Amino acid sequence: MSAKIIPNRGVSAPTGYEAAGLACGIKASGKKDLGLVWSETPAAVAAAFTTNKGVAAPVTACRENLEEKTRAIIVNSGNANACTGRQGLEAAWEMIDLTAGTFGLDPSEVLVASTGIIGQPLPLPPIKDGIAALKLERSQEADADFSRSIMTTDAFPKQLAVEIAMTGGTIVIGGAAKGAGMIAPDMAPHATLLAFITTDAPLSAAQLKEHLEITLKKTFNAITVDGDMSTNDSIFALANGMAGDFELNQGDQRAFQEGLDYLCLQLAKMSGRDGEGATKVITYKVVGAKSKDEAEKTARTVANSLLVKTAFFGNDPNWGRLLAAVGRAGVDLDPGDLDIDIGGLPLVRSGKGTEVDAVEIAERMKSDEIEVWINLNRGGHRRTIYGCDLGYEYVKINAEYHT
Repeated sequence: MSAKIIPNRGVSAPTGYEAAGLACGIKASGKKDLGLVWSETPAAVAAAFTTNKGVAAPVTACRENLEEKTRAIIVNSGNANACTGRQGLEAAWEMIDLTAGTFGLDPSEVLVASTGIIGQPLPLPPIKDGIAALKLERSQEADADFSRSIMTTDAFPKQLAVEIAMTGGTIVIGGAAKGAGMIAPDMAPHATLLAFITTDAPLSAAQLKEHLEITLKKTFNAITVDGDMSTNDSIFALANGMAGDFELNQGDQRAFQEGLDYLCLQLAKMSGRDGEGATKVITYKVVGAKSKDEAEKTARTVANSLLVKTAFFGNDPNWGRLLAAVGRAGVDLDPGDLDIDIGGLPLVRSGKGTEVDAVEIAERMKSDEIEVWINLNRGGHRRTIYGCDLGYEYVKINAEYHT
C-alpha cells in the first residue's frame, strides 16, 4: 500500500479541517457527548445512510439538507433522537441552525448526526450551550476529543489518518468512527455505526460519491457484530481540495481509492473488534458461490450465527455449527461439496471432518484475528464479511444499556 499512516491523528489531519469535542451534559456520566468537524472552505460531500425503515430524525434532516458542498457536521452521543416524531425532527434542524449561527455558516452547509438511546427526546438546552462552547482546533487533541465525543458503548475511540503521494502533490485522508453493538450496516449512498471521513484531495462531489460507493461494499457494509441494523447509521465523506492546485489523474484516483479502502477497512475492523463483549475479529471468506447473492447470504448468515460466535469465543472448532449455518443460508447446495478451513487448517473436506489436530485448531482460534474459508464449490463468486465472537459482556452491556 502506498499510503503512509500518520500516528495519533483523525479527522483534522488533512489541510483545512478542524475538530472539537466536549461534554455538554447529555450523558449522565459526564463523558464527552458533543462533537464538530469543520472545513475551512466548502467541501464536496458524499454520504450514505441506514436503510432501516425506522429512520432517525438526523438522518431524515441530512437527506433533506445534503447538497454537493458542506462546511460542518455536528454530532451528539448519548441520545439517538430516533423514534421521537415531529419533535425529534425539529430538534435535528435546531442543531443545524444553532451550529450555523454559532460558526457563521448557512444552514445548508451543516449536517447532523446522533447516536445513543432510542425513543427519548433530545435535550436541546445542553446542546445549545455545548455548541457555543466548542473550540475548533487542528491537532491531535482535537482529533481525540472528537473521536471520544461520538462514543456510546465503545470501549475505545476509533480514528486513523493516512498520507498518500500523488502526481501533483500529497493528500491526506482522515477518519473517525464509532460502533460496538447494533452493527449490521446496509447503507445506500443518495447506518449504530457512524463514520466521518475527511480529505484535502481535489475531488468533486460526484467523484467522492463514486469512491465512497466502492469502499462501502468492501468495508463498512462488510461488517456485522450482531445482525441488528441501527436507525442512525451514517457515513459522511468530505473533500475540500486544499492539498493544492492540481488534479488527480487515473493513477492518482486508484491510489486514492486504495488509501480510502484501507482507512475505512481499518475503522470498520476496529468496530468489529470493539463489538460489545467481543474478543476477536473473524474474517469469513466465502468462495465458489454460484452468484453474488449466494456468496453474500452465506457469508452473512455464518457471521451472524450465535452458535458460531459462541464457538469462537470458547475456541471450540465445532465445524458442525459452521456447516449448519451455511445450510440455512437459503443456498441450494449439496453439503457433500463443502470445504471449510479455520486459520489456514483444513477442517472440512467434501462435507466431512478431516483428521487435522483439534488442539492445533483450537490454539489458532485463540488469536484476536481469525480467517474462516468456506468453499461452496458451485461457481466463481465470492464475498468477504468481517464479524466477531460473542462473549458474556454482550448480554450485560445491552441488558443494562438504560441504567
